[in-house]
Amino acid sequence: MERVLTLDRLMLSAVERLTEAGLPHRLLKGCAHAHLLYPDPSLRPYVDVDILVPSESFASAVAALETVGVTRVLPELRADFDRRFGKGATLRAPHGGAVDLHRTFVAGPFAMWIDASSLFDHFVSLTVGDMEVLALATEERCLHACFHAAVSDLEPALISLRDVVQAASAPALDLDRLLRIGGQWRALSVIAKAVTTAWSSLEPEGEPPLARWARSFEPSAKERRVLRAYEATQHRWAHQAVAGIRAVSGVRSRIAYATAIVAPSRRAMAWRGRSAEHRLGRVQNPLVGDPQADETGDPPTQ
Repeated sequence: MERVLTLDRLMLSAVERLTEAGLPHRLLKGCAHAHLLYPDPSLRPYVDVDILVPSESFASAVAALETVGVTRVLPELRADFDRRFGKGATLRAPHGGAVDLHRTFVAGPFAMWIDASSLFDHFVSLTVGDMEVLALATEERCLHACFHAAVSDLEPALISLRDVVQAASAPALDLDRLLRIGGQWRALSVIAKAVTTAWSSLEPEGEPPLARWARSFEPSAKERRVLRAYEATQHRWAHQAVAGIRAVSGVRSRIAYATAIVAPSRRAMAWRGRSAEHRLGRVQNPLVGDPQADETGDPPTQ
């Protein structure tokens, strides 16, 4: 809890700076879940600060937050990649805390399908310390919990599954609205996977309407194929990148996306210590099914 309070101070500084700069923002995950999903915030620890900003404001938000002492960990792959295609970026503080600045919920194809701009249409507020902070509305918050549990990590943390249980059981949850948004984002399979995994793993008492819906949901072959890009145990980032290329609309945009993935800027490449040939090989493996691919994996691009 001492670490959490340190993160809360970092979060309040970041929110204050974004507000001063006139940049819209929404608090995500840890702190928002702790205050809005749990009966007592101390039941939900967290290890970093997560904040969502609009796509068009992403570069300005990074610049604004760097004035409060946090520094971006990885350079942008190529100019304008963050705004158009990226999930976000991590900015680390000197004391070890970090701000994960999001443009959307997750990388890969869903980064193209989620209507990130609509996440600012509705909100709820919470009070941290003496400051009012804005967070996602009930349904969007549940959707984010599902994305984080189902596709962000290969094996979801138990606390992420608990978030899904809490969000799915919220009395204010509008199931029809949740499923309508999920359908628009092509994410019904994500919701179903997160909820069924949470209930089978944690075995909570009771079964709210969302859990009953998830139990009866049957994903299509296309939905299963998209999920496999997030379930790969080797070169996971590359599988997501390839699936992301297919999800990008427009030939020019696809070329820009693929170029950034395969051949990042020299600065980005130097920071990651990878050659263009190495990175191209990693992206090609999922396409050709190379059985000789090594098992070391590759860190996410952002």
